[in-house]
Amino acid sequence: MSRFFTTGSDSESESSLSGEELVTKPVGGNYGKQPLLLSEDEEDTKRVVRSAKDKRFEELTNLIRTIRNAMKIRDVTKCLEEFELLGKAYGKAKSIVDKEGVPRFYIRILADLEDYLNELWEDKEGKKKMNKNNAKALSTLRQKIRKYNRDFESHITSYKQNLALQLAEKLGSLVENNERVFDHKQGTYGGYFRDQKDGYRKNEGYMRRGGYRQQQSQTAY
Repeated sequence: MSRFFTTGSDSESESSLSGEELVTKPVGGNYGKQPLLLSEDEEDTKRVVRSAKDKRFEELTNLIRTIRNAMKIRDVTKCLEEFELLGKAYGKAKSIVDKEGVPRFYIRILADLEDYLNELWEDKEGKKKMNKNNAKALSTLRQKIRKYNRDFESHITSYKQNLALQLAEKLGSLVENNERVFDHKQGTYGGYFRDQKDGYRKNEGYMRRGGYRQQQSQTAY
């Protein structure tokens, strides 16, 4: 009898525990997480839309980085290989480019690469030192880049014009800063000379150093 009741009580306790688990898990766990899962799905959808552009542009920038590294070591063969891959990658990103516009970093590498190849082509002594593969790649890539850049001629022209303006502004700022340093050392600023008595006085024949006092002393006689 005791064994019967003992066994019955164990089975009842197990069933009650399993029943409690079945009740508590859905209420406390699964039902509460459903709204969070839906919001995460929505965020994932938005993330996929954003990553389409990022993925294509990242592919382009990685290829451009490899080309620039090859340019530094004058590996024209590598430049040719990566340039062909770059053109294919740009074709894959064409739908995005049509919406977003041609990225500036793409125009920059096209302009820089063409200028770089022209410099190598004009360097006759450097061409003589090239191995056979690089010399052949230089001729091939130079023709390819000139033909390819025709489709981006207006973009490249605008890029070079803006670059020239930026350089001119930087040079102008540098010259102006140097003039200010020189004027400060000479005791002048903007056409005015610094005087201990009256501060800055306009340049009207005064000497750079102590001019005001010297003129006063001269007029006293």
